[in-house]
Amino acid sequence: MTFEPKKITALIHAPYDDPGYITSWIKTRKIPYREVNLWKNDTFPEPDSVRLLVIMGGLMNIYQDILYPWLTDEKDYITEIIRRRIPVLGICLGGQLMCHCLGGEVTTLPRPEYGWCEITRSNLSEEYSNLSELLPERLTVFQWHQDTFSIPLGATPLYSSGMCKNQGFILDDLFIGLQFHPEMEKEPIIKFIDLIDKSEDICDKIYSREDILMRIGTYSEGNRFISLILEYLLSEKRTNYQN
Repeated sequence: MTFEPKKITALIHAPYDDPGYITSWIKTRKIPYREVNLWKNDTFPEPDSVRLLVIMGGLMNIYQDILYPWLTDEKDYITEIIRRRIPVLGICLGGQLMCHCLGGEVTTLPRPEYGWCEITRSNLSEEYSNLSELLPERLTVFQWHQDTFSIPLGATPLYSSGMCKNQGFILDDLFIGLQFHPEMEKEPIIKFIDLIDKSEDICDKIYSREDILMRIGTYSEGNRFISLILEYLLSEKRTNYQN
């Protein structure tokens, strides 16, 4: 009988929103890993085979099930993963999907948040003292979103910005939702804004290509941050570890 180790599993919504630095981090550590390309109609793996679920971003919104029918099945899958208390990390759209599955709300921002943005860590309770020691108080990250999530019932806020109050949350030491993109690297960011410049689907193009390119090296702050988050979620020393 062949033993199949549990795998970090990434749900990918579009070819331009792949896991980026997360993939490099996982491969360097030789952790079993797989990608599920929902835009290619890949099937969902059995929940019991998932060690950590990573939900990526995308230009679609969580309520566009008619345009993207797999969103309905994805929400059901995420809900089941959460029910089984398997760790989950959601990024941008992924964080919004997590919020929805946890009973929270996703709404539209008065103004989109595009480009580099400084975020500030919330005052974490004693329950998460180990996390407050681990995560930076401030960092500059890449943003690209028109919607925002609420903090689900029972969850703790992680970060905020001047334009978007809710930039992250953690629940039960198992589920982390982020509104920003710490996984993006230099070349993918350049390719992404090239794609945006050719798109007619983005409304209110309120962003500075020049500023994004001038500060392109800032991506490394996000990469260091996501390394800390991955190490935390995979650690058996978390406060409420149940897996």
